[in-house]
Amino acid sequence: MIKASRPWRARLKAFADQAFAFEPDVAEQFADVNTSGTLTEETSDLAMLLRLAKQHQARLSPVGLTEDFLREGSALLDEVSGRDLLGILGLRNREEAMVLRNSIVTYATLLGNEARAAGVNACWDIPEAKRRFSATSFRDALRRLRPKRRGSAAAPDEPAPVETKPTDAKPVEPSPV
Repeated sequence: MIKASRPWRARLKAFADQAFAFEPDVAEQFADVNTSGTLTEETSDLAMLLRLAKQHQARLSPVGLTEDFLREGSALLDEVSGRDLLGILGLRNREEAMVLRNSIVTYATLLGNEARAAGVNACWDIPEAKRRFSATSFRDALRRLRPKRRGSAAAPDEPAPVETKPTDAKPVEPSPV
């Protein structure tokens, strides 16, 4: 994404160098470069450059700035801003992304419920294990999957992880429901 914006930025800098030849401090603002190479800085730089280009459009138009060039910059900014979800997944809009996210979360919740039910079924004859599986929620299961923190870095409101003993019960295959 950063490489894709380089030609647009170079062309805008050339426009500014010509339009503000006698005002080097203004032309220098258009020469802003993404020094860290991060998407966050790229997003803020493109927003600033696009704002400057629109602000000085009257001075930049005689040297070659067009509406198409500004639209191209806006498209680059939109692409960088929405890259976190839409660009990676190849979705057309945020509604599609939210529908996909919700369906994945629903599916994961159903899988968690199925695993809990399979655990209850497998430990039916062991009352303590059956109680533990019955009380387990999907949120608790996800909490157990998080990496454990060491020492004082652990959050005070999180309970200590409970050690569980393996059971000798045979696993039961989930029913195709």
